[in-house]
Amino acid sequence: MTKIKKYYIYPAVVLCTLSFCGCREQNKSPVLARVGNSVLTVDDLYRSIPPEYSDQITREQNVNYVKQWIDTELLYREALRCKLDKDKEIKDRLEKMKKDLLAAEMISKTSSYSSRIDPDDVRAFYEQNKSEMLRESDVVKYLEIVVDSLETATFIARSASESNFSSLAVQYSKIPFSDSGAYVPLEDLQPELRKAIESRKAPHISGPIKSELGYHVILVQEKLEKGGICTLEEAWEEIVTLLSSKAQKENIEKLLSDLRLKNSVEFNFDQISGNPSENSVINGK
Repeated sequence: MTKIKKYYIYPAVVLCTLSFCGCREQNKSPVLARVGNSVLTVDDLYRSIPPEYSDQITREQNVNYVKQWIDTELLYREALRCKLDKDKEIKDRLEKMKKDLLAAEMISKTSSYSSRIDPDDVRAFYEQNKSEMLRESDVVKYLEIVVDSLETATFIARSASESNFSSLAVQYSKIPFSDSGAYVPLEDLQPELRKAIESRKAPHISGPIKSELGYHVILVQEKLEKGGICTLEEAWEEIVTLLSSKAQKENIEKLLSDLRLKNSVEFNFDQISGNPSENSVINGK
């Protein structure tokens, strides 16, 4: 939900982009809104939604997006009529925005070149640093099946075992199922699930457990206590993220180093009031 909200907090940025592009009827996608010769189509709307959140955006949010697109287009056109784009201060700000955007895109493009993190590198990093990877809370690894019927949940709970749990989940669960499981802080679980999981040692199967989603049958695979050293599986994604960030940073630094050699760059720190006298000139080709 946080990411979806973030997407809608800054609609004006996206809408301004659409406005500056001067959307035209270049395809036959249904028109959602029109201001003068600029249009917003259904395809434009869907392209503005990050793919991973496309099934979570509500109709009301889409309606608000369209309304904001209209408002932005009206304000943009009025700004042009008032010749705000000719104002020197505005032109300077637009130029800075352009530079910042293109520089950010260059970083993004360079970062995308980062090679896939080698699993052996992840394992090596873990072995070298695992003594510092302490678990911050009690965690549990579990699988769950959620159904609407108490009768069905009771049948599953009586029939389930560690060996057939995944096949039962695929057959009955109304929520997406992954048999890989995940380590979840115990405190983050719904109270009903947390109570059932806390009461018994792993591995075990509990259920039916009633919640607002329906009836749960859960297979608790592992319970790990706060303060212990994280397992490699627990720490895997965090290590991958850390190594990816490091690789991206190195790629960007290499790019900047190469660019400094190809261009004439000068900086004069002694001109900055309050700083120690420092004056350096780097000459490129």
